[in-house]
Amino acid sequence: MNIYGQTDQDGIVDFRLPEGTYKFRADHQGNQYWATEPIDAHQVNVITLNTGGGEFTLTVEKQAGSPLIDVPVYVFSSGGSYLGLNAHTDDQGEVTFDLSDGDYKFRTDHLGCQFWTDVYNIPATLSETLTIPHQDVTITVQKIFQGEPGPLEGLNV
Repeated sequence: MNIYGQTDQDGIVDFRLPEGTYKFRADHQGNQYWATEPIDAHQVNVITLNTGGGEFTLTVEKQAGSPLIDVPVYVFSSGGSYLGLNAHTDDQGEVTFDLSDGDYKFRTDHLGCQFWTDVYNIPATLSETLTIPHQDVTITVQKIFQGEPGPLEGLNV
């Protein structure tokens, strides 16, 4: 019918419709939610579209028990569209998002690289862990002067 509106701060949108049965759709966090309801004439008809969902917690760590602190985490639809939701991990390596029913994947950016989770269904999965394995690396920088190697001091690596 090409009739639409934005919800207000209370999640309400008003339409003036003739009597009949209508399908209503709400688009939220990359998902669509539907309700089919009859409308009575000359009355206020309340239609509720429940987006369901839950609180999803992602833990980001180097290894078990070693959290990555203050790394950004971004929320995407299962198809890869960024949903405008992001936060940084806390001192436990955790970040929490309130998400509606649907399928989501998450990306964290760490040391100039992007790391992705699998796709998770909310509310079937409400917590997961993303492990970004680390290992210690020793780098030795040397100079070669007249064919002889030697240490190079004062270099930022």
